[in-house]
Amino acid sequence: MIKGITFLLLLINTFCLAQWQQTTLSGNTVYCITNKDSILFAGTNQGIFSSDDHGNNWVGINNGLTNTTILSLATNDSIMLAGTMGGGIFISNDNGQNWITTNSGITDSIIYSFCVYNNYIYAGGENGHIYSSFDNGNTWNLLNTGIFNTSVYGIMNHGSDLFCAIDFGIYESVDSGSTWFQSNVTVTSFRCFGVNGNSLFAGSGGDGIIYSNDDFNTFNVQNNGMNNLNIRSIIIRNNIVYAASYGGGVAESFDNGMNWIYINDGLNDLNINCLYTDSIYLYAGIGENGVWRRNLNEITGINALSNIIFPDNNKIIEVLDIMGRTVINNSQGLITLSELKRYGMGVYFLTLQSKKGITHRKIVVLSSN
Repeated sequence: MIKGITFLLLLINTFCLAQWQQTTLSGNTVYCITNKDSILFAGTNQGIFSSDDHGNNWVGINNGLTNTTILSLATNDSIMLAGTMGGGIFISNDNGQNWITTNSGITDSIIYSFCVYNNYIYAGGENGHIYSSFDNGNTWNLLNTGIFNTSVYGIMNHGSDLFCAIDFGIYESVDSGSTWFQSNVTVTSFRCFGVNGNSLFAGSGGDGIIYSNDDFNTFNVQNNGMNNLNIRSIIIRNNIVYAASYGGGVAESFDNGMNWIYINDGLNDLNINCLYTDSIYLYAGIGENGVWRRNLNEITGINALSNIIFPDNNKIIEVLDIMGRTVINNSQGLITLSELKRYGMGVYFLTLQSKKGITHRKIVVLSSN
C-alpha cells in the first residue's frame, strides 16, 4: 500500500469518452427501477414500463392499473408489487402484463417503499404506517407501534433486524416489525438505505450519507467530495457504492463511502430519483427525463498506480482539473504523487503526446491523506 495520495486511473480514448446514455424511455419522471426474470422494470408518472434488452426498448405494461404514478416496485417469487401515489398497492402474477389491487388491510393510498425478507413483504406508507404480508401481498397487517407519524420512505433488513427511513431519523425493529424504536441516528428526512455486508448506509434529504458498521448504534457522516446532500438512492455492486442525489447527479465511492467522486459525464439532468444495477449497466431514473444508463466497465475498470503515474515515453502536455483549469504543465513526461497531492481529491484530465499522437487520460484522486 502506498502512503500518501491514492490514485485510480480510468483510461479514456480521445474520441470515445465514457459517459451516460439516455435510453429510449424518455420524458417520464422515473421513481423506481427493478429487475425480474432478466426483465427491467421502471415505475414512472405514466405507469410501468418493461425492457428485455437492457433499456434499448421499452413497453408500457399498465393493464389493470387505475393509478399510474408508481413510486415503488418489488418482486417476490412469482409476483410483482407496485406502490402508487393514490391507489395503494397493485400486484401482478405475470411479470406485469396484468395488475390487480391488493389493498386488504391497507389504509394508505400512497406507498413509498417495499422490503422483502424472510417470506414477509413489508410496505411503507404515510403516517408512520408499515404493513406486512405473509401471503404474497393478498392481505396486509398494520405494524406501526412506536413509529413517529410521518411517511416511511425506505425499509431495509440487515440480518433479522428491520430499519425504516422517515422524516425524523431511522427507526429499528428486532421483532419482525411488531414494535419499533428510534435508533441513535436522529438526523431528519431520511430517504433510502444501502447495505454491503456489515456496512450500512443511509441517505438523507439534506445531510448526505450516514455510515454505520453496528446497526446504527454509532455512525459517521461521510460526505467528503459531495456537493449535494439531498440523497435519493444508494446501491452497491462489487464493493463500489453509488449514491444519487436530487440536483447533484451520481457519485461513486471505492472506499466504503469515505470519499466520493461524481460520475456525471453525459448527464443533462442531475435530478436523480433512483439507481439500479445489473451485471452490465448502472441505471439512473431521472426526474422528467426517463432512464439513463452507463456501462459498469467504464466506471469500474480501474488500475491502481504506483509512485509514478506515467513512467513511459508519453509526454505530459498539461493536467486540467474538473473545471478545465490548468493545474500542471509538465514537459518532463512524469508526474509524481507529491506533485498532485497539493491539489487534493477530484478528477483530473491529462493530455499526452506520444509517437502515436495526442491521447487523454482521466485520473481520479480518491484520498489526500
